[in-house]
Amino acid sequence: MANPVVISTLGPWFISYSFLTVLYGMGLLQTWLYFHWYYKDHWILKTIVTALIFFESVQTILLCVDMYITAVNHFGELPYLSSITWTYPVQQLSSYLSETTVQMYFAYVVYSLNDRKLGIVIPIFLLAVLGIAAGLGISILLATYGIAHGGIELTALPVTKTLFNLQLPATFACDLLITVSLCIILRAKRHKTARYHSTINSILQKLMVNAVNRGLLTTITAAVTLIVFLALPGTFYFYLGVLPSSKLYMNSMLAMLNS
Repeated sequence: MANPVVISTLGPWFISYSFLTVLYGMGLLQTWLYFHWYYKDHWILKTIVTALIFFESVQTILLCVDMYITAVNHFGELPYLSSITWTYPVQQLSSYLSETTVQMYFAYVVYSLNDRKLGIVIPIFLLAVLGIAAGLGISILLATYGIAHGGIELTALPVTKTLFNLQLPATFACDLLITVSLCIILRAKRHKTARYHSTINSILQKLMVNAVNRGLLTTITAAVTLIVFLALPGTFYFYLGVLPSSKLYMNSMLAMLNS
């Protein structure tokens, strides 16, 4: 019979890693397609895509190292399952940077589509900054705790609970605001062009569908992750949302760029 500690730690970890690698592979394919199809895009946009895939690669590689250390180097050591390796703060930071990059990109999209009006963009920007600030705080706190105690125990997670409770709602609100803004703006533009430009109307319809799909994925993930983190302390079940979340952001941005 499986040990409850293994079920609540390695179980969610393994499932989330499996899902994460699939999403990472999809992201790599979309990145290749982007550079193949849109090689004439502005260098700033191509730099953003490159930075995004770099952040995601760092997180994926370090998570693989993390799993190897835990499942191979410390195989059979049940007490070690309640520990988090040194790679975790760096993984988290890479993930937060990736999410913020995508949020800032969509904030610029909203700004451009809304005739460069700042009204709705400022709240999106502030929520994105709040999210990355809280994420940076989480990474620094965990790294500091690990240095001070010679390692990061699962019991250290409550130390970051306040920041976690700030980061996830900020992410949720930011994604929701982006999604609603895109839908309203694209719908308004679609009504303006419906009678005259069927091709443009079709493109706007596709962008609206992409915006809704993106928003549903990221906002639901953020909400469920927060609920699980608060409801099941001392376990890794919240990993099911935390680890793959940035890959959802990456794929949503690349899907819009390639559409």
